[in-house]
Amino acid sequence: MATGRTARHGVPAAERRASEEERLRALVGPALLDLAFGRTPIRAGERTESGSAMHPAQSLTATETPHGAAATAGGAAGAHSATAGGGTGTHGDTAGGGAGTHGDTGGEASVAAVVARLDAPQRDRLRQQVLRLGGAAAGWPLPARLAAFRIVLVLAAGGLWPEPQDWTPLVAAGLDALVATDDEAFAGEQAALATVGLAAVHHGHRLSPLAGFADLRAAVRLDQAPPENLVARYAAGLAGAVLGDGFGAEDVAADTSELLVRSAFDDAVDAIPESVGIVQRTDAGGVRVDTAKDPRRTALLVLDLLRDFDTHVTVRGSAGTETHGWWNGRRLVLLSPFGGRWRGSLWPGLMTGIATYAKGASPLPAAARTWITEVAEMGEG
Repeated sequence: MATGRTARHGVPAAERRASEEERLRALVGPALLDLAFGRTPIRAGERTESGSAMHPAQSLTATETPHGAAATAGGAAGAHSATAGGGTGTHGDTAGGGAGTHGDTGGEASVAAVVARLDAPQRDRLRQQVLRLGGAAAGWPLPARLAAFRIVLVLAAGGLWPEPQDWTPLVAAGLDALVATDDEAFAGEQAALATVGLAAVHHGHRLSPLAGFADLRAAVRLDQAPPENLVARYAAGLAGAVLGDGFGAEDVAADTSELLVRSAFDDAVDAIPESVGIVQRTDAGGVRVDTAKDPRRTALLVLDLLRDFDTHVTVRGSAGTETHGWWNGRRLVLLSPFGGRWRGSLWPGLMTGIATYAKGASPLPAAARTWITEVAEMGEG
């Protein structure tokens, strides 16, 4: 999804997709492949009043035996390991190969209903299996990551983790793994599922703020709008108590239309050299840098790189010392630790910029004003 990371395979994407689908179908079966590509409809967040037996599609989350409930995610993980080309499934009762292929799930138990019937030990085992599945997926090819993330998303929507502070970080981690690789042959599915996943994480973020959401939003950048039919497939059946009754394709599109817009600020932050340190966006719209270099000089460097945005830059050195700064091309404000508080310094008219000071070519002139403050904010005392 990110420009420059797309794998090049030397054959047309459509041709390679056909051959890859054929290979994967022989390796893991059609059911798991249909799950990955959104062809299998799954009712996750909905509940039914009847206690009817599960449709094969619902075997994604549990089986009628205690062992089956625990083996569900683990078996899927085994199948996905095989997809990655290095392993085989280890659970024989794995959800019928991952999921059923039947399109009509009406009148049958939803994932939420199945999860509600699990006892505490079964639910705990299933959670652990899904956690291992999500962790292993980071090393798999894109089709396997699609299947793994859809499993995590469906189980989250089905209430396996009922509290947003529990499920939101898990879905966010799965989404991060999904967008960390590229394959143009499956770009449509990746973009569509990532769009649905980002909307789900955003819903959880509104309920329980997620640290790093701004970075995740920036990572899910699309070269083009995802296919509407694929977004609809992946979003179908996720509405319910966890993601909200209105969670559907139209709401996903409306929610993510703003979240997925790349700004000049996004591009400027991404262009900061890796040699500076670890750069992250803050949920407040600023930038945080962890560096092994001098925090004050690094702050000046990053502020100069972001001079068109007058944003809050926080730089933390290896000793834990922080420097905060704001720079709009003329006015510079720096905050440095001072006896448990902060010493603020203001330079109101640095007409020549701060690039020379950032490079250490010359020291900053004396500040026009200094003050002591209790909080690391730009206000002048």
